[in-house]
Amino acid sequence: RGVVAVTSDPQLTEALHADGIEVLPDTPDAGLNAALGHGERILRSRPGVVRTGALLADLPALRSHDLAAALDAAGDERAFCADRHSTGTTLLLAESGRPLDPRFGPESARAHATSGAKELDGPWDSLRCDVDTGHDLSLAARLGLGTNTAALLRQDS
Repeated sequence: RGVVAVTSDPQLTEALHADGIEVLPDTPDAGLNAALGHGERILRSRPGVVRTGALLADLPALRSHDLAAALDAAGDERAFCADRHSTGTTLLLAESGRPLDPRFGPESARAHATSGAKELDGPWDSLRCDVDTGHDLSLAARLGLGTNTAALLRQDS
């Protein structure tokens, strides 16, 4: 129902604020899992927040219908979507009323599965296509990039 970004990057903060997105600094600890935990604690302190989730930012080809289908498939369960290599995690959802318990890092898909999260295994190419390398970016471009990423790539060409 809402989006909150957690980052300490001043440029990203400025851009997100310009789009009307709330930004929380990733304090007090550094690292993705600590940042997600911090963001979740703040969100859970707000009235009406029952469920949280984490969608990673390196999904330049993400389509809303893929995300909606994955959210629907998760139901109320703690669930995750693995990347196209089945090693990383692109989406993690908390069970309603329970903590997110992020375990991002090497082999995060296995870590999330071992921790009891349900693996979401649908045909959601755009949700699975995270970008860690130039090759990944080429694959994302074939799926269709968002306007900002496409504009940046044209600028760099």
